[in-house]
Amino acid sequence: MELIEILKAVCSEKAVSGNENTFFGALSALLPKGSSTQRDKIGNTYIKLGPQGAEHSVLLDAHCDQIGFVVTDICSNGFLKVAAVGGIDARTLYGERVEVFGKQTLNGVFGAIPPHLQKEGDRDKYVKTEDLAIDTGLSKDEVCALVSRGDFVCVKSNFMLLNENKVCSAGLDNKAGVAVLLYVLNKLTELKNTEVTLLLSVQEELGLRGAAAAEKAADAIICVDASFASYVGCPLEKTGKMAKGAMLGHSPVLSRSLTDALENIAVKNDIPLQHEILPDLTGTNADRLSLRAGGANCALISFPLLNMHSAVEMLDLRDLYSIADIIEGYIKEVDRVA
Repeated sequence: MELIEILKAVCSEKAVSGNENTFFGALSALLPKGSSTQRDKIGNTYIKLGPQGAEHSVLLDAHCDQIGFVVTDICSNGFLKVAAVGGIDARTLYGERVEVFGKQTLNGVFGAIPPHLQKEGDRDKYVKTEDLAIDTGLSKDEVCALVSRGDFVCVKSNFMLLNENKVCSAGLDNKAGVAVLLYVLNKLTELKNTEVTLLLSVQEELGLRGAAAAEKAADAIICVDASFASYVGCPLEKTGKMAKGAMLGHSPVLSRSLTDALENIAVKNDIPLQHEILPDLTGTNADRLSLRAGGANCALISFPLLNMHSAVEMLDLRDLYSIADIIEGYIKEVDRVA
């Protein structure tokens, strides 16, 4: 299956942090033959490929959860009040289409006050999520029959291919990481000396909780996540350029030897690569997974993402292919070492 097909399929499944359960049922058609799957108590999913008890082991991680909302109240007019799950800038929400996961899935929209009716000074006011409301088009009685306080909500994915390389969708952080690792797994069909485990971790947007609870360790751990793409007003030293390749993380908490090994794969195979300097913690699952089993060799590879934590996140497929080629090359090289 092509990467774009996997990405579209993964983005169509919703997985608000804490409500990822329905996400995994749709993955079976995307898994390689011969793989096995198991879940842990917090909801992490482990997909294993290769001989058990092999000489080498590699753990690949991508968090599958996305930012969203939880219903806090149902108003007298049937509108829904919500609170954010994860880091959300409410200024991006006016007029956005959403899905409400009640007894059945409902379509809705975040309402917007027309500029003609706004009070003086309101246009410059910093809006908060609790100031907004979702309209499903139903009365209070109709809504109450289908929706309860505590139900989850997310913006519609609206997956869109802008051109042959640029993709726009909600949830690319980190559905794209999931997609690229599923793509890699499907290319690793003849492993002889290496056991590869894909960890689809949950609740990353709530403080890296899934990674903290992960039960598995490995000789090498590679995390894939979104990072920041260059944009007007963003500091260049904190961003990467789209279509210039994978962003290889450099941080005190990451393994220098594993990071160097991944860089060597890129250089040897002419794979586009750029470097991300992270002088402290990475803010990703790598911070937690590097502590597995008393300390583990852990590296981080990211893709540049525009408009992070919005309904119109954007990436370049060439950066995802760069990540896939580096990880596939590394695993195949490890597997050749008997």
